[in-house]
Amino acid sequence: MRGYSLLEIIIVITIAGVLLAISVMAYSTFLDRQRLNKAAEEVVTIIQKARAMTVSSYGGTAGQQYCVRLNDFDDPAPNKLIIKDATFADIESYTVSEGVIVASFVFNPSPVDNNEICFKRLSGDAFVNVGGTPGSLVSPLSVKLKSQSSGKERTVTVSSTGVVQAQ
Repeated sequence: MRGYSLLEIIIVITIAGVLLAISVMAYSTFLDRQRLNKAAEEVVTIIQKARAMTVSSYGGTAGQQYCVRLNDFDDPAPNKLIIKDATFADIESYTVSEGVIVASFVFNPSPVDNNEICFKRLSGDAFVNVGGTPGSLVSPLSVKLKSQSSGKERTVTVSSTGVVQAQ
């Protein structure tokens, strides 16, 4: 007699199902990590762009400062980072990657609301603008990113000298 018994076929299908489930879980973890990494790199790029705009006198106005502000959570599109100029006009707006939220700006060491990361014109040093009033130098400021699916976090830090890096 040739062929496979019903028991052998069920065992093979069960093993294949277990291997498929393991690979799907590993792939979803990989995608989640990649989304978080991409969002962190986007935030680094946005903050570096605001610093570069300030140091280079973007827009032809000497002494112009640019800031990065987290959009309010009660806004219809809450997951945005906005580059603003000294007159509080929106220059550019960026939506962070899908599946990742900007959880908070953390400064010395508690979360802050309605604040901006700004840069000094000549040095590029970073400081916190609290409600339109220039605050103290950043020491350091963190932007916390959180995955909506797994809850994992990634941190982008801005040092007092304006150096931005993802951790």
